[in-house]
Amino acid sequence: MLYAKRDEKGNITSLQTKATDEVKERVSTDDPEVLEFLNEHSKSTDLKQILTESDIKLARVVEDLIDLLVDKNIIMLTELPEAAQLKLVSRRRVRNAIHGEDQLMVGEDDIL
Repeated sequence: MLYAKRDEKGNITSLQTKATDEVKERVSTDDPEVLEFLNEHSKSTDLKQILTESDIKLARVVEDLIDLLVDKNIIMLTELPEAAQLKLVSRRRVRNAIHGEDQLMVGEDDIL
């Protein structure tokens, strides 16, 4: 998710990855105004950073989706390739070590 700063005419003047006192409006990375702003104002490194942050968040969504499918007995973890199993189990252990076993898989600020 991005946060947009607008001018008095309502045009986006800057985008940030975190909200501030001045910049609070949440906008989606696929919003047409955001895409237009990025095409006109961004350097390719800025676009890569936005894409990288989006990839990280999407990876978490995929993890949570897999957990949900396993919990509902739609798939079994062992049906996934061994490398995927190891990565998922490893990440789950790290998250549990950081947040404790009883924490929600989706964070408070995450949107599904």
